[in-house]
Amino acid sequence: MSSLFYAKVSKRYPAFELQPFDFYLNECDIVGLIGANGAGKTTFLNLLEGRCLPSSGEVYYKGRVMKPISWKKNPVVSFYDGICPFCEKFNPKDICTVMADWYPKWSSEQYFDYLNFLNVQIIAIKQMSLGTKNKLMLATMLAQNPEILFCDELTTGLDPVAREKVLHLLKEYINKTHSAVIFSTHIISDLEKFASRIILLDNGKVILNTDISCILEGNKISLENVVYDYLSKSTLAKGNDNLIL
Repeated sequence: MSSLFYAKVSKRYPAFELQPFDFYLNECDIVGLIGANGAGKTTFLNLLEGRCLPSSGEVYYKGRVMKPISWKKNPVVSFYDGICPFCEKFNPKDICTVMADWYPKWSSEQYFDYLNFLNVQIIAIKQMSLGTKNKLMLATMLAQNPEILFCDELTTGLDPVAREKVLHLLKEYINKTHSAVIFSTHIISDLEKFASRIILLDNGKVILNTDISCILEGNKISLENVVYDYLSKSTLAKGNDNLIL
């Protein structure tokens, strides 16, 4: 269903540059994005989501060149940047009413099924913890029935049990609908359990972009050790002590 390709895309700011990279997202892909603070994860996702225009490169969707900014108007794409956009006085039922008017593929039945599975109560958003807001937003994203999802720190604020439920639901949706997702995280073990591919950023450069199974094949060490090994060998990482993911 989804076939997204970014060719030699880059983004330059006065004090930071995300160097040119190639990126593809096909159906059933679950891509984990990791990197130290300041590595460029947010810029990377902003480019993919169409929140900013690239300084160079082109974007192809199902073989056609398109401007990334048009993702904002595309109902097949859903993204979450870690900030709940709804009025703090709203509760999940209010959100359902709003979303049903805006999204033609919205499913109220699925939405409340997701909320029930994630144990999200019908209370005002202002009464919710950060973790509960993230679960609410996942249910909201999935009920739109998108083909492509972009998630920035979706599991922040969740305990291990809740985090596993969130990732299980996300993976189940991807496999059932043949859609695709890229999500950023600081928890490498989540990638080992749920992701099919990994992208590792270091100082604005993609230093690893491959299937997780290829990394672990023949290795007797964990994915976390492999990641830190790549960082330690990166020429850009030399002299940088900030390797905490």
